[in-house]
Amino acid sequence: MTRPAFHIENIFDVLNPQGTGVNGFLKLKAIQLQDRVAALARDGDVLALSDYCEQSYLDYLFGLTGAANVLPLRYSVSADLRHYINARTVFDRMKKHPDWPKVLERDPVLVPYLPSVPLYKQAREAGLKIPRGEWKTVVADRLVDQMNDKGVFYRQCDELGLPLPKHWYVDAGNLKDRVLAILRKCPRLYIRVLRSSGAFGNVSIRREGRGPSVRYTLEELGKHDVSRDEFGKTLDTFVRSTHWHEFVISELLDLYASPGTSFAAGASGIQIICHAHQRLTDSRRFFGLIYPINDEKISKYHPAIERAIHLLIEPWRQKGFRGYGDVDWMVTPEGEMFIAELNARQTAAMPAIHIENRLSGLSTGPIQSGEGFATPRLAMVTGDRIALRRGGDFEDVRHALYDRNLLWEQRDGEGIVIYVPPVGGEHKTVGILSLAGSAERAYRLYARAESLLGSFEGKPLFEPAIEARVA
Repeated sequence: MTRPAFHIENIFDVLNPQGTGVNGFLKLKAIQLQDRVAALARDGDVLALSDYCEQSYLDYLFGLTGAANVLPLRYSVSADLRHYINARTVFDRMKKHPDWPKVLERDPVLVPYLPSVPLYKQAREAGLKIPRGEWKTVVADRLVDQMNDKGVFYRQCDELGLPLPKHWYVDAGNLKDRVLAILRKCPRLYIRVLRSSGAFGNVSIRREGRGPSVRYTLEELGKHDVSRDEFGKTLDTFVRSTHWHEFVISELLDLYASPGTSFAAGASGIQIICHAHQRLTDSRRFFGLIYPINDEKISKYHPAIERAIHLLIEPWRQKGFRGYGDVDWMVTPEGEMFIAELNARQTAAMPAIHIENRLSGLSTGPIQSGEGFATPRLAMVTGDRIALRRGGDFEDVRHALYDRNLLWEQRDGEGIVIYVPPVGGEHKTVGILSLAGSAERAYRLYARAESLLGSFEGKPLFEPAIEARVA
């Protein structure tokens, strides 16, 4: 008999893999997205949810997906962004929940967003049974940490001859001097923190002018048109704040598209789940996806990316890695393809894919087996964090979409699903998934819903015309 899954959206470990937690803007992002884990629930599963997640939302979602006998376990999250959230605080609060004994009775398998060392240690201390092989892979051998190390990944790509942007490996001690030297040859750079998971902590840099008039911009750090002295001080502060001492610097390329390819690694091999166009802000942070990709300039690289994923992931699978991830890649306006990064974790695509699989009637294995997702039949467009124009709770959002006849349950084989519930206090956001028979149709439905509810946070990197062409 298959054990149920214990789902926890430990996005705080993605944003800070050290395990010390996050506060400020990163905590706000964690609050806004942590309850999308509800979309992964199957019969008998356990969900770790914040107390922001409304029961009416769960009733709505499980009514769509058919998930039965799900045990939601809520933990409190302070809205004060000065306070940290991490695995220890979450499990300390869940252990005090009156339903915690019921969790242990179900004997669930831990299925985290990111299989991190801090989370596994806290889960075992809380009484969850972690299989010996899984403990060895995640905690003892730190396999997932190694896979998410950007330096390890770049060196692996170099050894395999896979296409990467120009790049340099730099220690924190000489980061400022190396960056200034490289900027003389390459005026746009991207600094990646080696052991981050995702784009957070990374910084894009631009140099303009020469000699005494030279000016610098550090986009993610909010510094624009600054002098060399201020640029140096800002980099020094950045190094102190990251807690890491190694970086990989790459050329910051102009992008035509930034696709991601989701995969699963199970006992029987590696499965390619799907290729999707990533919707990015101008600071290159993910806010949604479009599937499938119907642009030949992009899709012609799908076979090459699939071969690359098998080359990159199979050695880790042989060492014991079981789970999900994606490889992000880039296509330039000139049509060249470069690989960007590996994320050895569930991605933002997974909740949307699971909902689509359930609504399409696709058969999948247990999520903990590495065979929990099937290639979607329907086209999908998502927006993770749409800033609500008028605030409101889940029912307000649902009624707004219902009144315009946009919800999935109102239409025949297409429509909008609310897949990230509205949370965030005064910065309330919601995530929606648009499903239809074609990407073009899904994109139009999504655009109608977004314009009704509000707007996504930030400026888009790709113009709507480009996204429409992808669709």
